[in-house]
Amino acid sequence: MRVAARLLAALAPLMLAALFGWAVLEGRLRFGGGDKDVLLIAPALLWALIHFFCYAVLWAQGFGLVRAAALAGGVATGFTAIAWVALFVFAWLVRGW
Repeated sequence: MRVAARLLAALAPLMLAALFGWAVLEGRLRFGGGDKDVLLIAPALLWALIHFFCYAVLWAQGFGLVRAAALAGGVATGFTAIAWVALFVFAWLVRGW
């Protein structure tokens, strides 16, 4: 039971991100941006992948379920925010303001 709960906590964000991506690509979710709606999938998948790998490392280190999920979520959020800021700065430097 413990392993099943841990696997669910690790894989749930990946499954939800994949479901979100499918819904956007199939047109079931529309955010008014046309083809730019696909850009919403990238941060969700990035966050989910970072969360999964961070959670797996913390699980291997022996952290508890709640603590590992909270730390993995925080790390994933931080890295995703840093990645988007880095992309913004890169685009700003390449194209100019």
